[in-house]
Amino acid sequence: MSAGITMNLLRCEHCASTDLTRLSAGEYRCNHCKAALHVESETAPATPVRKLAPAPQTMPSTARKVLSIVLLIGLVAGLAALRIKGRERRREQLRQTMLQRDIAAKLNARFRSGATTGTTGFGGSASTPLPVAKPAVEYGGTAVETPKLARAEFIDAVPLPDRIGNLYVVGLYKNTGEAVLDHPRVEATLWDKDHHKLAVGNGYASLMNLLPGEETPLKILIQRAPAYDSITYHVAPAPLRYGSPQRFTLVIDSPKLEVAQFGGYRLVGTIQNKDKVDVRHVRIVALLLSAEKKIIAMQEGFAPQQVLPAGDASPFAISVHQVNGTPKSFRLYTSAMAAK
Repeated sequence: MSAGITMNLLRCEHCASTDLTRLSAGEYRCNHCKAALHVESETAPATPVRKLAPAPQTMPSTARKVLSIVLLIGLVAGLAALRIKGRERRREQLRQTMLQRDIAAKLNARFRSGATTGTTGFGGSASTPLPVAKPAVEYGGTAVETPKLARAEFIDAVPLPDRIGNLYVVGLYKNTGEAVLDHPRVEATLWDKDHHKLAVGNGYASLMNLLPGEETPLKILIQRAPAYDSITYHVAPAPLRYGSPQRFTLVIDSPKLEVAQFGGYRLVGTIQNKDKVDVRHVRIVALLLSAEKKIIAMQEGFAPQQVLPAGDASPFAISVHQVNGTPKSFRLYTSAMAAK
């Protein structure tokens, strides 16, 4: 059988096309779908012995052309949109630049106009003059308050040992300066004959603050004091920084110092609040004095009433156990706090 006759008898089993090309004996290729065919004999029916994988079918040429046209149109449209946005952005930048330049030019013109015509440049009028500059006024002399001097002294101090080896030093803390003093305090130091420091003690006054010229009793305790040769006192007054001092009109009626039944003395009396406000924690401090007006004992106590209303009175009693001599007179100091 000739090749032409053979090709007319054979058909492609994939696309049924008879358009085949003979490659070699028993080997053919479909010109339509490009599939390969194999036959055992040239004269046998065109039945392929084995099937080869068909060539991938391609998209028809018309569909490819349509898709290409759509993609091209989309690309052109995207490029056009980008160009339009770029032109709008450049136009907006140019507009902002021109606006800023215009504002700067107007401001410069107003400033120049104000400098040459004497106006403020903003809302000012060419006929409105500038205000006259006023110099500062300097004050001195009595207008400047100088700091008030804080000064104090510890006077009439006497050592009063007790029966168990402790040493009490009692004296008067006096404000000799101009400032109100805060928390009057004194420090006592014991020295031997070679001026070696032996012991140190300190004490506070019963008053929280002290007015200029005012005095208050103060007691210092040195526990288990050793034998000493001399005592020195250190006073470091501090001015009152916060608050203001308060003093109330408290009067003691009929005070009497009696000999106690079991030793010592007993001071009794009545304290009256003659102020306009109620007070609390009414304190009485007693200094017992010898015939030479030397301090021989100090003791303090409180009225039994916690609050003493204005115009009211309260009896009190203070026991004095440690006395260094025989008292011939006594001095009383009072203080209190506002009830409200």
